[in-house]
Amino acid sequence: MAGARATRFSVAEAILAPERKTGSTAAVSEEPLAHNEDIALPSFRIRTLGLAKLAANAAGVEAALIDMGETAGPIVFAPDDDYADRIAAAWRAPSPDETMVPLLANYDSTEPFAVGVTAPLRVGGRRGFVAIIAEPSMAPAFREHSVLELVRELAADWDRQQDANALWTDRQFADREEVQLMNALFRAGTMRGRGADELSEASDRARDILGLPNLVTMDDVLDSVSAHDRIYLRSVLAGEQGIGPITYEFDMEVDGKVDRGIRMRIAFEAEGTESGLTWRAALEDVTQERQQLAELRTRAERDRLTGVYNESQFSRTLADAIEEAKHHREHVGLVLVSIDSFHELDALVGRAASDSVVRFVARAITNLVRSTDTVVRLGRADFGVILARAADEGGLVSRALKIRDALATQVNIGDSSVAITASLGFAVYPQDTDLGVDLYAAASHALGETVSGLAMIRRYDRKARQRHDDEKHLMEDIRRGIEADEFVPYFQPKVDLESGAVVGFEALCRWQHPTRGLLTPGAFLSALESTTVGMDLSNVSLFGSFEAARAFKDMSLAFGHIAVNLSAAQLAKPGLALVVSELQERFGVTCDEISFEVLENVLMRDKTVVCDNLDDLWRAGFRISLDDFGTGFASLTHIRKPFIDEVKIDRSFVMDAGTSPNDQQIVAAIVQMARKLNLHMVAEGIEDEDTLAKLRALGCTTGQGFVFAPALPFSEAAEFLGRQNRIFNILGAAGRPSPLDPDPRTSPVKPGKRTDEPPGSADS
Repeated sequence: MAGARATRFSVAEAILAPERKTGSTAAVSEEPLAHNEDIALPSFRIRTLGLAKLAANAAGVEAALIDMGETAGPIVFAPDDDYADRIAAAWRAPSPDETMVPLLANYDSTEPFAVGVTAPLRVGGRRGFVAIIAEPSMAPAFREHSVLELVRELAADWDRQQDANALWTDRQFADREEVQLMNALFRAGTMRGRGADELSEASDRARDILGLPNLVTMDDVLDSVSAHDRIYLRSVLAGEQGIGPITYEFDMEVDGKVDRGIRMRIAFEAEGTESGLTWRAALEDVTQERQQLAELRTRAERDRLTGVYNESQFSRTLADAIEEAKHHREHVGLVLVSIDSFHELDALVGRAASDSVVRFVARAITNLVRSTDTVVRLGRADFGVILARAADEGGLVSRALKIRDALATQVNIGDSSVAITASLGFAVYPQDTDLGVDLYAAASHALGETVSGLAMIRRYDRKARQRHDDEKHLMEDIRRGIEADEFVPYFQPKVDLESGAVVGFEALCRWQHPTRGLLTPGAFLSALESTTVGMDLSNVSLFGSFEAARAFKDMSLAFGHIAVNLSAAQLAKPGLALVVSELQERFGVTCDEISFEVLENVLMRDKTVVCDNLDDLWRAGFRISLDDFGTGFASLTHIRKPFIDEVKIDRSFVMDAGTSPNDQQIVAAIVQMARKLNLHMVAEGIEDEDTLAKLRALGCTTGQGFVFAPALPFSEAAEFLGRQNRIFNILGAAGRPSPLDPDPRTSPVKPGKRTDEPPGSADS
């Protein structure tokens, strides 16, 4: 037991506290139990610990020990941990003729530091030793031996209590078995016979149970037993199935139909004759018992609303169908059915009416499947259809399509009718279940690819599943990257196309991936639409823009403004203007120094919340820009919004404007329209000087793109801006007007300042 470590706790707390893990020894004090979840005290160890404390206190010594011969080691009661550890390390079990065991202080010392007065002990059926630990100068006293006797008596008394409890428990079980036997005898009839041919005795109760009032011979019994049971029952009575007690259930028939079920308990005599073994049998009618069990099984297996199988039977039934298909080299189809827009239907017509729809769907599916198929209700408006024993894949596809078509219909509810559709996900074993994908997962993924309300059916697509898994892994990687602060804002300059001056920046999020390097938004664009991480990603640019604006001002750099892209996640949450206002106050940034960009497809979402947020920002004095103009739906509708101050011509038109006449005409039209509506305009994606020259000729006033600079980290953006500011300051000192002076084309439009001036106004 060397190296064992004692743990301090009080006996009272040990008894009252939940079980905890412990080491080999235990030092006991009245100090509160430490909050250590690595301590455990099984009940018999608590008992022995209490006995050790009692022995030490009664003998007037500091320590006592009880050793039950366990691998965990002795239980030590001692004033402190060190003392307990030393006793546990030095302890050895005594030989049968020893009453005192000298204990050494440590392995290197030859002088004993204590004496163990030992006595045999029995606790809970376990045998061991109890020892009083005393200094060498203290001779064993009569009192100490009396204490040991007391401890032994207490332990024996506890064992007697345990034996009494066990005896009482055994008696209860015996009484219960006796009652069960009496009930069985009360219901049973009796028969005696020899072999399968001779019936020597049958009680009136046996005749009633068998339904054979004129029973005389064994042939009368066997002729009434169902054909599939008759041969086996004959072999049982002949002793061919063994001569031990046998219980067998069989069916009795009347006019070829099962009339009742019989349970026969048969006991054979030890010796037989040439005519067969002599047997005695007790008979019970189990017809009602079988009916009750069948009802219970039906309640457990069937859905109470529709009568089809419930979810508890789905996994087993599907597994059995696949196993059967493996054996016979057949196919299994699984169709998952979901009633479209059922929650809205439930709210519209009420629970009772929607229950009628569910029952109709269950009946419609059941009427279309074969007896070998199984319909299971998996949820409030969800079903699973297991199409088993199919010879070919084509037949499964045909049946799945029939289910879809049957569920695109009208359902009568009272005096009215409701139109319903269903979405179906479909998968086939074994074609869709290789590479570790089970049939349910495949069908579930296919169902997830459907669009509600279109009566769609989708077959499992391995490539779509791979895309889904890749997207899932990407989201996990993005969450990790957000926690690790790997997402940072970059800044791309926006340039006045006439003077070449930087009039602002667009904040763009970048991912500094630890293994893939610097990633642009194209690598995580789908995550911006996520309700879980989209907000966090969008806030990287939002917060970073205010922080960068403050830093530019601290460096005395004229940066114009920083444009921030607002995501759907940000705009869908009410109170965005309050968040922006707090950022303004925190960083000391004015409305002129921040502008916001929004995509057209975001305006098509929840218009109330989105438009309210944008209108609040515009009224607070911020410029709102319509990004990627010309590619969205109903663009002309969106630019009529009062809060739209600027349009950004999409890069798909800008990049080819230098060579494509069609794109040149589109850009020219957008420029003219923006001027007539008094809107600012920005061309993004300018990558070469030819395109730049053509855009200037078409009347574009502001642009951004690689021809000027890519998106830059803040330090490089500040350096880029600083160089240009120094150049224009030099030009200003030489008497030339500085392009950094306020320009009506780049200054924000305040609420109420928009006009519908005709061509020839200041902008034109």
